[in-house]
Amino acid sequence: MIFGVVVLISIAGAWFYLGSLPPRDLGLLAAGRVVFDVPLLTRYTLPEMGPNASVETTIGISGTEPFYFHWIGTASDGSPVRFTLRPDPNSTSLGFDSVDEDSFVFYINGRETGSSPNPAEGSVWAFTWVMDYSARRAARYDGFIERTWIEIGFVPRILLECICPMPYANVSYPGDSDLTPTGIVDSLTSAGPWSYERTLSDFVLPARSFDHETGPISIDAGPAGTVSAVLESAFRWGPAGEYRATAAGDGPVRYTITWYWDARFGGLYPAAT
Repeated sequence: MIFGVVVLISIAGAWFYLGSLPPRDLGLLAAGRVVFDVPLLTRYTLPEMGPNASVETTIGISGTEPFYFHWIGTASDGSPVRFTLRPDPNSTSLGFDSVDEDSFVFYINGRETGSSPNPAEGSVWAFTWVMDYSARRAARYDGFIERTWIEIGFVPRILLECICPMPYANVSYPGDSDLTPTGIVDSLTSAGPWSYERTLSDFVLPARSFDHETGPISIDAGPAGTVSAVLESAFRWGPAGEYRATAAGDGPVRYTITWYWDARFGGLYPAAT
């Protein structure tokens, strides 16, 4: 009886001890670099409303509008995959911060704006990231069972930035499923000079974030094969966000403008008839 109790205590102690051990590095699988485009925002201008009309749309973001990202990885050998942001000693004003396992935030320190005077134009504000990485095999005990996974340590950096006409960075004009009504419909009618403006503050922001997926991105994991990674993004407009669409002309003009959210990125899309 006493012997059985001692054995149970010993087993329980070993179980707790193994479970308390930190993860172990089992060795490097591969290291390399991948380059990919990351679209952040979309911008849309109003159509040309007559021969004497002009249009312009301006968007602006700052550090109060962070972009949240989450990795989802699938390894060809079936191993679980985890992503860990590593510090970059050469970081610039464009910053990356870790949030938790597989997640990080990207923000701009300062303010950036971009305008377009081209009518009926859809544009994508995107960055090209170059990402150095190392893929390692790691292990940890779950009780008496050793669990292993592939750990991707990554350091992203900015290679290019562009506000470019669609299609760009694998983003094209939104389909019906990408559009969410804002509830705002304007009637624009004039026989003489006229002007029109809508800004971000005119709209009620949706409760949910604007979500998009980039990828799949192929990451070489050496003897473990390939990791196919998808980068999910989530964005919410902050108090300093700017989205301003304007138009002006010398009539006659008669339009109905229905506004939608681009649910992928947060752009305001005007459907004019």
